[in-house]
Amino acid sequence: MILNCTADNNGGVWLGTAQMGIIHYSLSTGELTQYIHEPGNPISNGSNSLPGNMIDRILVDDNGVLWASCFGHGLIKMEPVTALFKTAVPSTAKDAFTEEQGWSANIRGFLETDDGYWVATMNGLFSYSGETQKFSNLQSLCPANIETRSGNYDRLLSQGFPFGSLARDHAGNIWIGTWYGELVIYNINTKRSYSIKPPPLKKVNESIFRNLFFDRKNRMWISTWHSGICMVDCNDLNFEKMNDIKFEYSFPDANDAAAIPPGIAFVVSEDAQGNIWAGTENGLCRYNEQTKKWKRYVNIPGNEKSIHHNNVRSLCLDKNGNLWVGTNGGGLNRYNKEQDNFTHFTKANGLPDDRIYTLVCDNNGMLWMGTNHGLSRFNPMDFSCKNFSEKDGIQNYEYNTGAAIKLKDGTLLIGGITGYNIIDPDKIENKKLIPPVVISSFKIFDKEIPIGNGQLNLNYDENRLSFEFAALSYFRNQKNRYAYMLEGVDPDWIFSDTRRYVTYSKLEPGQYTFKVKACNSDGVWNETGTQLQITITPPWWQRTWFILLCFLVTFAIIYFINRYEQNRQKQMEAVRARISRDLHDDMGSTLQSISVMSEIARMKSTSNTSESIPILEKIGSASREMVEKMNDIVWAVNPQNDHFENIILHMRAFGGELLAGKDIALHFKSDSGLNNIRLSMEKRKSFFLVYK
Repeated sequence: MILNCTADNNGGVWLGTAQMGIIHYSLSTGELTQYIHEPGNPISNGSNSLPGNMIDRILVDDNGVLWASCFGHGLIKMEPVTALFKTAVPSTAKDAFTEEQGWSANIRGFLETDDGYWVATMNGLFSYSGETQKFSNLQSLCPANIETRSGNYDRLLSQGFPFGSLARDHAGNIWIGTWYGELVIYNINTKRSYSIKPPPLKKVNESIFRNLFFDRKNRMWISTWHSGICMVDCNDLNFEKMNDIKFEYSFPDANDAAAIPPGIAFVVSEDAQGNIWAGTENGLCRYNEQTKKWKRYVNIPGNEKSIHHNNVRSLCLDKNGNLWVGTNGGGLNRYNKEQDNFTHFTKANGLPDDRIYTLVCDNNGMLWMGTNHGLSRFNPMDFSCKNFSEKDGIQNYEYNTGAAIKLKDGTLLIGGITGYNIIDPDKIENKKLIPPVVISSFKIFDKEIPIGNGQLNLNYDENRLSFEFAALSYFRNQKNRYAYMLEGVDPDWIFSDTRRYVTYSKLEPGQYTFKVKACNSDGVWNETGTQLQITITPPWWQRTWFILLCFLVTFAIIYFINRYEQNRQKQMEAVRARISRDLHDDMGSTLQSISVMSEIARMKSTSNTSESIPILEKIGSASREMVEKMNDIVWAVNPQNDHFENIILHMRAFGGELLAGKDIALHFKSDSGLNNIRLSMEKRKSFFLVYK
């Protein structure tokens, strides 16, 4: 019994049944496919077994994902699986190492021919015919009609025939670089192959030819294992004089910055201006035609504009002439010609891995990268990327250095350790539906808090915030990628790959905006994303009113202290003025009278001594009076006499001295409660003068 049905976007109909599970009917082919419950074969084993056979609801969303309600077992999600790529392996290979193809499936290079292409592997050289769609073993080309090096060839013959690279010169001759010490030329006119022993290579481990490349001047550049870069001018190639071929070496030198660095040379390429670039194990190098020297680019720690890693595995020019550099650990690097520096793209930008072994540009301008963790397509315009997995038909997650080519019809061949993928870029479409983005959870100190209308006001001690977010795209949703930013903390977007959560601790009071954006499994980004406004209020002692109050109080205190000091200064100036005036008035008049009387006494003493005695007595009295006034002034100025107790002592001493000359006994009494009273200098002086 059919309980429910729905149509998909690919010309198919899905049926939900009562006891027969899910049935798919193709309108174009008439083919029926049934999905049922298979006891003992749970879906956890990777099977298509349903948890039950009663399907009462069924729906296909815009991404082609099938949703079904299975009675008693909840919701089922079924994703369409369609291989985007074909995987091929040379079918005529005989591997000496394993019972199967083994090393023969380890692809190292390609070369397009009129009828198809050649494939270089770690155990043999093969051709593929587009007409017959079959492989042929080209082992007869190597070493047929050639003289091999004694010892090395026989030893490697028993182990296999590793080929490293293939290239064609401007005359159409095919050059074959091997990993066992032979450089072979195949003459397309005579159908004969020749072996060349490039001097001065002597050791087997130095005789591996990693890459062959022809520039626009018909010069072949050879990347070697440990002997640097070798150049051969093939314009005057004469098969009758093979020994006359000249090899110009750029030997590695660790102490010369203008030389190729030591280690393996992986790849050589030419940019739009005709510059020769070499990728090596220890840096990227650019050749100067005039000086015959190399400029070396290496990673400089702390310099984000330097190349991101020294191990350079692949080079590629895009449609705009930009040079792209694939590194073994530093991701993808774009060379910026005007600034003579680099821009980096890594896993943080969505790449599947930072080890980029091969690069090739398709006719649409997209960069295809074979990495150590899958295949990726990178858009040089908006820097988005789409990553491919085994569900898409990739040969393996590991690809090989330099094993990529674009054929004349735009087809891409990208090789790895278990074969190569055949890719038609025009048939790889993105799911263009922009995924909605939501904040699925918000927590304060691990306590779930509802978001509400998108604005939150929090206390100052609610400063440990956790966010969870999701992109509502359910086709391969485990490959959805995310980027987030907390404005006020993060200076830029943080790309978290597939991680959907983040926690911020010890946030200071202030205004924050949490933003999150995401892309679906095809790399289509929702740049708008979603956001949450958060305000963390400061404690009362950090609020504006309290800070303003503290400012006003501080200002008032400073003001009153200043006023007090000004008044005190004025009082001191007044005291000084009075003291000066008193000294001037009292001492001046007294000294004037003493002067006058002294002059009179001098005049009287010459005529009548008895008349001068009263005058001298007056002088003595005036002098004593002056001393007494001086003592009163000093006593009044002394701050120790501000206490009333000292005033009483001074009054008693003055009265006792005054009355003692008259034989009068003084009995002075005072209230003991007066001792703690303090009088100012002016009041104390006035009080004592009244007493006197």
